[in-house]
Amino acid sequence: MANQPIKAPRNMTALMQHLQRLVTTGHYYWSGDRIAMRHIPRLIDKYPDFALRADAPARAYRKRTGRASVHLVLHPMASTKDEDIPWWMLSTGGKLGLATSDNLPGAVHDARTLEGRLLSDDYELFQLEKNYIPDHPKTTTWTWRMAPMRFREWQALLIERVKARDAKSVADIFELLREMPQFAGVRSQVLRLHFDASRMLMKLGMPGLAPLELPVMRMQKLWQEDFEM
Repeated sequence: MANQPIKAPRNMTALMQHLQRLVTTGHYYWSGDRIAMRHIPRLIDKYPDFALRADAPARAYRKRTGRASVHLVLHPMASTKDEDIPWWMLSTGGKLGLATSDNLPGAVHDARTLEGRLLSDDYELFQLEKNYIPDHPKTTTWTWRMAPMRFREWQALLIERVKARDAKSVADIFELLREMPQFAGVRSQVLRLHFDASRMLMKLGMPGLAPLELPVMRMQKLWQEDFEM
């Protein structure tokens, strides 16, 4: 088996896109924690059954023989050598994976469940129902959104500023929200916040907010070119 170097995503959006792709391809089982950079090689060596450095042909063979594909994902902070960084392991079902192994790095969650949703900073990965047509099968897609508590915090801040009739502050908040990675779930939340804030302003006899133009989410170049583990 050829060893594949483990790289770190180049930024937070790249990290989220990478995690999203893995879950979309069946890597539903996950575990995570934080680790000092110097201990990452030890973490990799501790779980030889997971073949964390497996390249594409080795992963294809594992799949053919009923074994799991397991990936180690590092936070972009991996470029900061002296700090503990978050990490995640994501696994498909099958032998020698997170769903079946006795040698595990921690608690194992299922991203398809409410209590097992994959988290990254203030965001959670979830299945969004899309293009629902009555009497047709439901279709879903994996996307990121602000975790419920974080969404409520932004909501509370906007209510506070609207009640203070501080329209400039409200507009400034939406400039910050525009900078978030505009995955479909995040985008929907930001537009909802904008609609509600505009309606509250008008109820107070003030002008509503100008239409909100959000940037389009594009596929990122994933990897830091100068980092390999």
